[in-house]
Amino acid sequence: MNDLISSKKFDWKKILKYQALSKDFIRKFKDKVDWWKISKYQKLSEDFIREFQDKVDWEKISECQTLSEDFIREFQDKVVWYCISRCQKLSEDFIREFQDKVVWYYMSEYQELSEDFIREFQVEVDWWGTSKYQKLSEDFTIEFQDKVVWCQLLMYRKLSENFIRKFQDKVDWYWILECQKLSENFIREFQDKVNWRKISEYQELSEDFIREFQDKVYWDWISACQTLSGDFIREFQDEVDWDWIAYLHLLFYFD
Repeated sequence: MNDLISSKKFDWKKILKYQALSKDFIRKFKDKVDWWKISKYQKLSEDFIREFQDKVDWEKISECQTLSEDFIREFQDKVVWYCISRCQKLSEDFIREFQDKVVWYYMSEYQELSEDFIREFQVEVDWWGTSKYQKLSEDFTIEFQDKVVWCQLLMYRKLSENFIRKFQDKVDWYWILECQKLSENFIREFQDKVNWRKISEYQELSEDFIREFQDKVYWDWISACQTLSGDFIREFQDEVDWDWIAYLHLLFYFD
């Protein structure tokens, strides 16, 4: 084995990356192995990391190994906290304990935080990440309407029409029309506020609704994005975009 290890044909780079190595093997060749790769690619126990704490790469340990909170606490001065904040699953009690060490930008994006916890640390959290990644109720959003990032809410959260109606002057209608599914009654109510190109492209419209607003809709997007019957196409043959109709017909025919 030693002769094999010493031979030039033995590719340590591939071995450390792709081969699961026993702890005894790593221990035996501790002065030959690349500890950065060991720390990144090998599954290491906390006892093993503890044994070789002066050899392991703590950034990769913090990023790639699964660590308990007790272990992180024990090695709080060795772990890399931005990696801990991003890659380890942390309890709110633990985050509270190490609130001055964690990176709140990553906390807001990668950790699952309760509304009570966000409320407690409303100054520390990153509201962009919080608005995008955390599960926020409409009541909570109303409470922190001046802190949440509205475009993130509109893009990544399903909002009720009553909520949109209440904050119609605060929400960005561009994202509402692109990311929220709206009823035809709601679109009808806000027909002078909505962007009809976006309506035609992103909202699911009935033929009766398109007929009602035939002078507002964008027929190229209606032709490209809405499901139209043959009778409807025939009725609006001078309005529809025949290039799109023909293209979609060919796709359907050859599917």
